[in-house]
Amino acid sequence: MNLYRTMRHVGHPHPHITMIYPPAEATHQEVLDDARLFKITLDRLLTHLGIKLKIPRVGGQEVNLHRLYKEVTEMGGLDVVIANKQGGYDNGRLRCGDCQ
Repeated sequence: MNLYRTMRHVGHPHPHITMIYPPAEATHQEVLDDARLFKITLDRLLTHLGIKLKIPRVGGQEVNLHRLYKEVTEMGGLDVVIANKQGGYDNGRLRCGDCQ
């Protein structure tokens, strides 16, 4: 039984590349509700994919990735935010004081 999920990335600079994702460790709602669980599952996913995360800084402060994830989800998801050009920081939803 294959526990891994594969996805082709349409719109990716290299759409012929197929990524293999591990099985989900938590539900979407659990990740939204728990910042600690969000961090754990993100770290494990990125480790599996061989990606080292460098948390961006805005105004000298690290971005709270869990808060950003929740805000983007509330706005309809990444595709909607990109299509509507809704930057989380320049539309007032995430101000620098809220980064932590």
